[in-house]
Amino acid sequence: MSKVVNWFKSPTEKGNEEEAAEENPLREKVSGSDHERCSDFFEGTEWKRNEDVVRVLQKRPLLFLKKQISVEEYIKEGEKEPPCRTIEVHGFTETAMLEMYFGNTEQSGGGKITSVKITDGVALLTFADQNVCKRVLQRKHKIDGSELQVSVHYESLGHISEDHNRSSFKSPKPVKLEGLEFAKMQFLMKSEANRTSIEKQLQDCFTVIQWPQTETDCTTLTCALTCDIQDCRKKAVFWPKQAEQNLNDVLKVISVNDIKVFQEIFETVLQNLQNLVISNPDGVALFVKKAEFSIQVVGYKAIATLVVSDIENIIKMAEADFDRHNKQTKESLTNLKHYQLKLLLAVKYPSKMEQKFNRLKVKINLNKKMIVFKGFMEDIRSAQVAMYEVVHNAAVSQLSNISEGRLCLYKSKQVKDYIVAKLKSKKLVGVWEVVGTDLNIYANSNEVVIQSTDIIDDSVKEYQKDLEPPLRFVVQSQQWNDNMINLDKQYQGKLHVVLALDFSKLCLYFTDDISGPLIKTVNYFLSQHRIFEKKVTCKSGTIRLIQRRKRDELDKIARDLAHYYVQIAIQLEVGFRIWGTQDGISHASFRLQKLIDMVKHRDHELQKPGIAGYMKGKGKDHIVTVENQIPCVILAREQEQYSFEENEKEMDNFVMPKMPVKLISNESSVHGNISIKVVKGEMAMEKVDVIVNTTSYSLDLTNGTVSQSLLKTGGQILQEECKMKYPNGIKDGDIAVTRGGKLDCQIVCHGALKSWCDETTNKKMLHELMKKCLDECEKGGFTRISFPALGTGHLNYPRNFVAKEMFQHIYTYSRDNPASSIKEVRFVVYRKDESTIKAFASEQQKWSSRGTRSGQYSLTAEECSIMPKVPVKLISNELSVHGNISIKVVKGEMANEEVDVIVNTTSYSLDLSNGAVSQSLLKKGGQILQEECKMKYLSGIKDGDIAVTRGGNLDCQIVCHGALKSWCDETTNKKILHELMKKCLDECEKGGFTSIAFPALGTGILNYPRHIVAKEMFQHIYTYSRDNPSSSIKEVRFVVYQKDQSTIKAFASEQQKWSSRETSHTAEDSIRPDDEDQVSDKLPLKSLQLRKAVAPINTVWIDVYAWEKSDLDDAISKLNYLLDNDFSADGFALPDIKTFNSEQKKQISVKESEEEEEKDPPNLTIEVHGLTERLNEDWLKMYFENSKRSGGGDVSGIEITDGIAFITFADEDIARRVAGRQHVVSGCTLDVKLYELTKCKSAQNLSWTTSNEPEESVTHCTIEVGGVTKRILETVQLYFENKKRSGGDEIVKFEYKEENKMAYITYKSEEVARRVAEHQHVVLGCTLDVILYKPPKHKSAQNLSWTTSNELEESVAHCTIQVRGVTKRILETVQLYFENKKRSGGDEIVKFEYKKENKMAYITYESEEVAKRVVSHGLHKVEGHTLEVKLCMPPPPRYEDRDKIGQTPGDFHFDRESSEWRIEIREIFLDEFCKERMEEFLSVKRNDLVMENLLQVILANNNKEALYIIMAYISKKWKEDFGDNTMTVWLGLDHRGGKTGEEVLVCFHSADIVSKFSKFLGLPVIYRRFDETEMEPLENRLQEKYQRVSFDKNDAATIKYLICEHGEHLFKIHNNLEAISASSVKSGKNGIIEQTSILLYCRLKGVIPYGEDFFPEKLGLDGKWYPTDIREGFFSLGMNPAQRQLSNPHPHFFNSPLRMGCSIGALGSDFAGTLGPFVRLDTNDLGFLTCAHVLGINSSLTQPSVMQPADSESGLSDGTRTCGTFIKEKFDSSAKIGVDAALVRIDQKNRNVDPGGFVWLGSHQLLSAGFSGSKSPSFEDGMVITNPDFEQLANKRVYKFGRTTGLTQGLFVLDGAMLKVHKASLSLPEGMPIPYGHFSNSFIMKGQFLVQKVGNDQFFSSGDSGAGVYVVKRKRGENKLALVGIAIGSITSGECAMTPIGSVLEALGLKESSIITEAGMETHQ
Repeated sequence: MSKVVNWFKSPTEKGNEEEAAEENPLREKVSGSDHERCSDFFEGTEWKRNEDVVRVLQKRPLLFLKKQISVEEYIKEGEKEPPCRTIEVHGFTETAMLEMYFGNTEQSGGGKITSVKITDGVALLTFADQNVCKRVLQRKHKIDGSELQVSVHYESLGHISEDHNRSSFKSPKPVKLEGLEFAKMQFLMKSEANRTSIEKQLQDCFTVIQWPQTETDCTTLTCALTCDIQDCRKKAVFWPKQAEQNLNDVLKVISVNDIKVFQEIFETVLQNLQNLVISNPDGVALFVKKAEFSIQVVGYKAIATLVVSDIENIIKMAEADFDRHNKQTKESLTNLKHYQLKLLLAVKYPSKMEQKFNRLKVKINLNKKMIVFKGFMEDIRSAQVAMYEVVHNAAVSQLSNISEGRLCLYKSKQVKDYIVAKLKSKKLVGVWEVVGTDLNIYANSNEVVIQSTDIIDDSVKEYQKDLEPPLRFVVQSQQWNDNMINLDKQYQGKLHVVLALDFSKLCLYFTDDISGPLIKTVNYFLSQHRIFEKKVTCKSGTIRLIQRRKRDELDKIARDLAHYYVQIAIQLEVGFRIWGTQDGISHASFRLQKLIDMVKHRDHELQKPGIAGYMKGKGKDHIVTVENQIPCVILAREQEQYSFEENEKEMDNFVMPKMPVKLISNESSVHGNISIKVVKGEMAMEKVDVIVNTTSYSLDLTNGTVSQSLLKTGGQILQEECKMKYPNGIKDGDIAVTRGGKLDCQIVCHGALKSWCDETTNKKMLHELMKKCLDECEKGGFTRISFPALGTGHLNYPRNFVAKEMFQHIYTYSRDNPASSIKEVRFVVYRKDESTIKAFASEQQKWSSRGTRSGQYSLTAEECSIMPKVPVKLISNELSVHGNISIKVVKGEMANEEVDVIVNTTSYSLDLSNGAVSQSLLKKGGQILQEECKMKYLSGIKDGDIAVTRGGNLDCQIVCHGALKSWCDETTNKKILHELMKKCLDECEKGGFTSIAFPALGTGILNYPRHIVAKEMFQHIYTYSRDNPSSSIKEVRFVVYQKDQSTIKAFASEQQKWSSRETSHTAEDSIRPDDEDQVSDKLPLKSLQLRKAVAPINTVWIDVYAWEKSDLDDAISKLNYLLDNDFSADGFALPDIKTFNSEQKKQISVKESEEEEEKDPPNLTIEVHGLTERLNEDWLKMYFENSKRSGGGDVSGIEITDGIAFITFADEDIARRVAGRQHVVSGCTLDVKLYELTKCKSAQNLSWTTSNEPEESVTHCTIEVGGVTKRILETVQLYFENKKRSGGDEIVKFEYKEENKMAYITYKSEEVARRVAEHQHVVLGCTLDVILYKPPKHKSAQNLSWTTSNELEESVAHCTIQVRGVTKRILETVQLYFENKKRSGGDEIVKFEYKKENKMAYITYESEEVAKRVVSHGLHKVEGHTLEVKLCMPPPPRYEDRDKIGQTPGDFHFDRESSEWRIEIREIFLDEFCKERMEEFLSVKRNDLVMENLLQVILANNNKEALYIIMAYISKKWKEDFGDNTMTVWLGLDHRGGKTGEEVLVCFHSADIVSKFSKFLGLPVIYRRFDETEMEPLENRLQEKYQRVSFDKNDAATIKYLICEHGEHLFKIHNNLEAISASSVKSGKNGIIEQTSILLYCRLKGVIPYGEDFFPEKLGLDGKWYPTDIREGFFSLGMNPAQRQLSNPHPHFFNSPLRMGCSIGALGSDFAGTLGPFVRLDTNDLGFLTCAHVLGINSSLTQPSVMQPADSESGLSDGTRTCGTFIKEKFDSSAKIGVDAALVRIDQKNRNVDPGGFVWLGSHQLLSAGFSGSKSPSFEDGMVITNPDFEQLANKRVYKFGRTTGLTQGLFVLDGAMLKVHKASLSLPEGMPIPYGHFSNSFIMKGQFLVQKVGNDQFFSSGDSGAGVYVVKRKRGENKLALVGIAIGSITSGECAMTPIGSVLEALGLKESSIITEAGMETHQ
């Protein structure tokens, strides 16, 4: 029998062998409808409605077509055929129904069916019992109303035909299986045998499998049944379930095992797996997951179990092996979340694990979200299992929608501690974290998390209180702030207070333990400080008197009662208003009433003809006069209010005192649920869901004010996300959506708008952008969005248009989207953009007037004054000149301006300490302004240019410092003025700024006419606005100093002219000068005619108020006196002249002089016209006080207005005398007249003569004035004739020398001359050098020429000083300085001579003592220039015999030869320096006098190239003189010991010099050996202190960066610099201090190479600065002469085998170094490392052989000592880490190697290095730390094995030092090169590690180069060494320089594994 039904068996049937042999299971699908229809037929059966398949078991013979056939069935062997048990059924419709029906005994009488056979509509049913067959035949049967024909089936009828209808068969759909383990499927696929087997097995079950290719693919089973297959329909019914079951049965016997492997041993395990033997390869597969450090074993369970066991054994062996080498390991996990780490901390997981596993250390770093395990692997593995149990069992709860204030407290440390304490008291463990507005709570169980959530929720409370307007002022007061500070201190961080932007609501957030007392305290404070108002009325005169005379008393009352919030305001004609608490008002009212009661009052009657009209005119002036002289107030009862305009404005504008609020209006609901709020503020400060930003289409957020603000606050993530998501930018009208970063929002919508072109286009684009932003907000379900004023910046959208369209769009959107999630839209307007504020205010008022709900505060077009007594800087509101730019003229100071750009005028040198405006800006803005000017503009700027700096502490973004030249002519200066303004405006436009403030350019010391400046500045802004209609600039402010009335008048007048051009502005907008009312200039002359008239008698009553009765009497008397003088007998009164302008005043004055000349008051004033730029106030005063020159006298006052000077004298006769003369100054005729326009008389002007010398007879009465230019010559004469100004008198003789700008002035007496010489003199801003003239012994006073030689005689040479660095600009100041004994130590100057060519001044004093005192005085600094001062010694002798140099010189006179070499020197420097000519000149032997003159010329020309040549010449010359001694000579400036930078020659030499020059070429000489410093005592103290003070690790990274960033530049500009390091201690004037500093080592401290600057005082990064510590020292490489005695005698012995630390050297070289670590070469040969310089790099090696020991260290032959061949070197200073290394191949067979051993070490060396004799260090394991970092080695002990010092210990102190290595030192004994000016003659070794010695023993010495440097890794009591670097040299201070071993190996092309160990050596052998 065939086993057809085998694949139908269920797992249960397969378990029962007997039943499986007899029964044939069959499954058929039954649909839901079948269940309903057949429910009556299946009662009592095992079928259930929720099952899909009904099994019917049947076994009987089948009948078909009256023939008995055999059925394929299981029949036991030898069994007989059963009796007839088969029935034949006809007329059925569904097979499933048929089977179920006849299987139901109750329904059909049937029973258990053993088989079913259906052929051509005939069913053969075989029952298990033949009696059942009989019972069924006795009944009638119906199914679904269809009657069935049932009959018995007889076997004798034959077999049923197999030929039946199969054409209608339909194959089942494929089955797709998901969720199958991909590893199992992969295992079956990869194995060809397994794959073939499973596919064949499935094919036997009519199934084809489609294998998955990736882990995400599903497995597909396709049915292979066809109509040709017998019983295909029955098989198809059960195929889907059976196919899936068969596949699952196969997969069940396959297991998947994931085995985790520690990272450290992963590679080892993989290598060992290659040796794993698997008996049945097809039964198991291994998959390696390197990323997860795991191995996956997949296969049949029995086989896989064995393989897993083998792998685990391999891992254990690897772990054990690893433990043997490393003992412990360290593993870091970063996959845990923050709350999980917190939970682990809360349950004390680290301490529990450490207690459980003694060898384990667990640390949790919350900042890095990392947990670190350190210990043995098995302990770490067990601990991690426990960790994951805690994490996975954690329960979570959530508190949603927590307010921001509560969240702030939950983040507070104090609140965290408080909640943790509460949880601990309940014995609960819980942690929480803030996620958005939610609070997630975690605990180790559900019960605990519920309890913890309740406690955490109850721990923080919230209290809100609405504040009424009186209370809003309270919460803005200092008392409230103080109270809150006290509460915060009291409750220690458990309180958080939040105030609404408009102060309408107070929110308190606090912990529950302070709830009661806190709320009680706050409410009590508010109740006690509630603000009330009271009015105090009194008479108007009393108010005015108190306002004028006792205003300080009112202020004092307010100050004294400030704690009661008292404010007092004056309201004229009303009284006083008082605000404060009830107690405060009570106290203030009492004190104010006392003040009012002190006022005395009296009525007085004035009865004179015409008095009423007169008191309305000139009578007002008399009242003002009386009030100014007597403390009183006078009010005429019929007169109008006067002179109180400012106070009336103050009264009108005064409101309830309150702080400014950002909220313009609360809200305006436009439609539905959306409300609009208009806010003054900044977009970056908004706290909403969505922020809208307008930017360019390229999404560059660095452009635009709003974008920059958002980028600064939100962080670079905004820009990065824009670039990532929108690499090509966006189109106009589109938006780019990014996250909010650090902004208080969820998202930011960046929109692009095009510039304004036409209304239709831009309107459409504006609406598109707003709609997209609102849609994005709606899409995210957000409720609040903030818009800026779109396009109103540099895009030039009209403000009113934008406001209208934005309101309209929100209204439309709200109407069309009634269910929108958006509840609030905010329009944010920049607080300084007044125009935009007005536009949005106006638009909001329109929408509010439509009936929509408005807020408590409505928006007004202008802001009212907030506090009383605030000075108003604004002169005029604004003047729109063109387009969008408005001009505001402001009285105030530039330093107080709040604009984007401030303009400052200064000198071309950018010295901000000069000039009032510059000083003011520098004082407030900080020194950063000056520093940035010096850094960015080293050479200053030219006239008309600007220097741009940051604003510092000023309220601006940038400052434009401009330079203007003094006024010379109108055309030139106007051009420069316009250039400067244009550059400032362009800079403002370039930065996208909107506001800029200009001063009144040039109206100060530059003497620009004020009216011209005002006119040109207004005109320039108009032109700029017209030419730049789309400019970003919206506001230009002209700031005029409040006390400069003349400039205020000029700008007021100009503004009036421009205002008259603009229809949008009225005359009220113009400024009014304080001292003059405006009267029309066009008033006709006839209206000024004076007519006499008799006025009727009338009466005027006046009220007089004063503090004393006597003041009342005096006031009334004084007023009557003034009125009586002005009235004639008939009552005629003059009109008030003060109501007229200047021209009308002149006409009136002429008229009055003609009619009443005898009554004119004394005229003391003259008018001076025709002034030039130079004739300023000082000059005029000096001239008109000089009676001889001008006829003038004492001047009591000068005022210059509009180019006219008004000069008032003390006497009328003087004024008339001056006006009667003709005045000619510098060729210009001055028009001088009396104020009444009197005629002037002509007079002759003084003249002067010029000669060569003052005569001898008058020298003692003569003064010598230096610094006199031709421009100020005439002024100087006037000045020195003015006794009051200069102390001078009448000049007898005046002589001027133009060539040296010297004037000689002779007086009548010596007394006058001496008196003048004692004063300090400044004329027109120039300081003059004035001394008594004392002619030298020789007759002529010739200047020193550029060929300075013997012009100063020996007799005066010692009294003369030489001053270098004197520029022409400071020449006069220098003369004054060196005459000032206090400042310079000087005294009276006998002679002053200046050499312009070399900027040298020669100053001769009366005595040698004074000259020496000046030289020794210290540093001389004049106007920022450091001067080099030294005694001017007599010229050196011209002796050819050098032995006599330095002896007393004899007489010397120039001869013809001197003229010749002078000409030669001159030719060298004719047009430009000629190197060839100079070398040719030096090729001829020259005497020292010639060389001195050549050196002076070189210094005068400041030619460094020529200086290098002559220094090399001197070095060569001295080398010849002193033999083979190495010489390096350079020129420097000596600043040691208080010296002031005198020129010296510095000579470095390699051996002692017996005979030394004390001076050479007139310069002192400093000698210093190459290998010596003078800092050893200090260095020893520093090192001793250094060893006790640890280096701050936190500063290490910053210092390393600073040295890397600035090091090379410092080496380049400072040739004296030798090394850069750092230290934890610093040397100072008061000793050694503990302070981290950057060390700068130099060869010679205090001597600066010529032409270089001082070393920097500090270096810094991001605001953190480190001082520099200048020390004397240098770096030297560590090779050593081979004959030098060694402290360790064994290295220089013959070592066999070779060991690390022994002596080596190149064949033929006299120098030796140390043999370093052994390595294996690519050729499998052995070699070792050392330093390149040890083997003589850059010196030609005759043979590349390397000797051990080095030459001359033993008597052995070369062949015996040869140990290897030099094959490769690397001296690379260009790399990030400099390398000095060499590689030697060991190619001598007789030289064996001990790779892990060192030269013999004595017990004393071991003990001194910290080792015991029994535990000496070992390098057998060959551990290497390739690239150690600071944290690995910081303050750790390191060890070195060197040739000279043997085994030493040190302390690692620094990473990143820079060291200078001179090229010449690489080929010693050639010595040092010229360091001065030859940076290319040296290398800079960067990135070196420094090791400090420990104790008194040296760590490194010469000869130790090449030695390995190690750290100790202690294992099982053994001292195992790890190699970290190679020692290369040391600094003289004792630090050893070490190159990291990783850099050495990389430079030589080696790997870490190249380092040879003992084990590696055995393998090699």
